[in-house]
Amino acid sequence: MLCVISVCLVAAIVGGTLAIVTLSRRSPVIMKHGEQKLRVDFYEFMLSRMKGELYKSKYDVSSEDFWGELQEGTDKTREQYYNEAILENCKVYLASLVIFDGLVEDGDISGLPEEYYTQIDEAIQLYIDLGYVGDGSEDKFNEILAEYGVDVDTLREIYIAEAKAQYVQEYIYGGSGATKIGDGVKQDYYEENYYRFKHILVGNFYYEYECETDAHGNEYVIYFDGETGEPLYDYENGEKRDDDGDGMYNRDSYDVTIAYDKETGEYLYDTENGVTHFVLENGTPKKFFYTDAQMSERYQLVTDLCSIDKEDFKTFEQKGSDPTVNTDYSESFATSSGIYMSDIESVTYESYMHEMLHKLKEMDVGEIAVVEAEDGYHVFRKYALDDGAYADENNEKWFRNFNSSLVTKMYLEKCQAIFDGIEINQKNLGRARSIKDIGINTDY
Repeated sequence: MLCVISVCLVAAIVGGTLAIVTLSRRSPVIMKHGEQKLRVDFYEFMLSRMKGELYKSKYDVSSEDFWGELQEGTDKTREQYYNEAILENCKVYLASLVIFDGLVEDGDISGLPEEYYTQIDEAIQLYIDLGYVGDGSEDKFNEILAEYGVDVDTLREIYIAEAKAQYVQEYIYGGSGATKIGDGVKQDYYEENYYRFKHILVGNFYYEYECETDAHGNEYVIYFDGETGEPLYDYENGEKRDDDGDGMYNRDSYDVTIAYDKETGEYLYDTENGVTHFVLENGTPKKFFYTDAQMSERYQLVTDLCSIDKEDFKTFEQKGSDPTVNTDYSESFATSSGIYMSDIESVTYESYMHEMLHKLKEMDVGEIAVVEAEDGYHVFRKYALDDGAYADENNEKWFRNFNSSLVTKMYLEKCQAIFDGIEINQKNLGRARSIKDIGINTDY
């Protein structure tokens, strides 16, 4: 299937993958705006896509119980919620076609470029040719599509309409890059939707460095050469020893000659030029967990952090840069301007990020709060937004969806302005299958 609608548009409406809709001659009309009409087959197809997305998210969509349960945060069953949500999506996509036609009538665009039609026809033909879906037969492919309420012809219409919606977004906003949207609008969107903070993880785990134990049982953290990976000793200030008197210098377990402190006899590593390595497990740093008693003691760190004065950013920065306090400490805490988060960006993170964001919305700049998660206590402080952070390449990881979500917002507003002119035929809508009864579409 051609991917032409931004992910953010999907997430903003219902959190699933949606089809755009257009005229079909094979089923009753359920909504229209002027000459543009949406029919039952398109609505059912979109239901099948939504059901497919839920299936891929490991929901038991074949269970009657699943559809009968209340959708979280609503007083509607999941069946009611998704049926209504998909109907709302239909309005958006019907409005897209109205906008497209308006641009053509005004002479702003001449229509959909021919290459879009070519790509669509090639994609559908590929589906037919692939043995595991169509067995090389259009009739066989139609049998598959019937589970989703459409046939090859209506599938092509859906893809064309999706392409038109994409073309509209490219023409008006510059697509997902928002290249036609000015910096002032972007700054306003940034200020309205994003929060900036830094956080300290008082973790319930810790990492251990690779160590070397000498013949007397003394343990030393090893410093390695960053290029060779071998232990790096300070031969300039230390000395080599031949304890066995066999003419061979003492060597460590890595078969590297040891440098000893001349006075204490301890191993003398080159701590200035060497680097430490964490103990690894399956290629990643191994976590060692604190006991419950130790975590009770560590909670005092949480209490101390939360008691830092609202105006005292210096102390918070110092604590965040202290590996004995911040389990996830790295140089990035000191060098980064912070974490920038919005509702849309937060969907890719663990659930504790949502809880942090919820609290941030109610906090003043300088306030400190804490959220407990599986890995310990996340202590976070709200910072003031800085101008243009969304355009700073150093902040790229926090603004991956910034432009596309802005386009989504503006596009939805443009579509919603058309909603009042959309007529719904409730009788014909009642003839459509429910999402509970439609096929599970994970492919088209």
